[in-house]
Amino acid sequence: MGRPREHDPQQVIEDLLVAFSRTGYAHTSFSDLEAATGLDRAQLSRSYGSKRDLFILALERRLQIGWDNGLKALGESGTLDDIRRFLLQVSSLYGTEAGELGCLVCNTSHEAIVSQDREVQALVRKHFKRVETALEGALRNSVAAGEIQLDNAGARRAARLLYGVHVSLLVLLRAGEKRAVLKDIANGAVDGLL
Repeated sequence: MGRPREHDPQQVIEDLLVAFSRTGYAHTSFSDLEAATGLDRAQLSRSYGSKRDLFILALERRLQIGWDNGLKALGESGTLDDIRRFLLQVSSLYGTEAGELGCLVCNTSHEAIVSQDREVQALVRKHFKRVETALEGALRNSVAAGEIQLDNAGARRAARLLYGVHVSLLVLLRAGEKRAVLKDIANGAVDGLL
């Protein structure tokens, strides 16, 4: 019996993220995961567990990427310009592989596994709550900076509206909506706060 190939666990998780983003949990087979990672089923199972375990790893990685690549900073020190950049960032993905793949969390949110698996459901909700909270933090910063006028309840409602816009932009991006339309939606959402 041959010696198992060495592999980089971080790269495997990145490969899983791409594979599950491309076809979703239900439509991604173990063969797809083998092709994406370069590992065979036995190696994947031995090192990482079941298909569900692999999916959880990919979903957790997506949450970490979102947090590290802007959500944390947006909530802590962001302002209206940062909110605009955050929403416009979606349109910058137009025509790229990342844009075609879409957001694993958004893609997962309409799959059956969300209603069947409490851990998956909790991860999806955690990400969406982080987006909403980061936007609310940035809105409160914008109020403190005198850019906009909102009371606490208004900031919460506006954050929820922007969160809905963000998720909608990601869905429209994956559906192939034109970049100009995505930009108009993002800019219109922010301009409506002024």
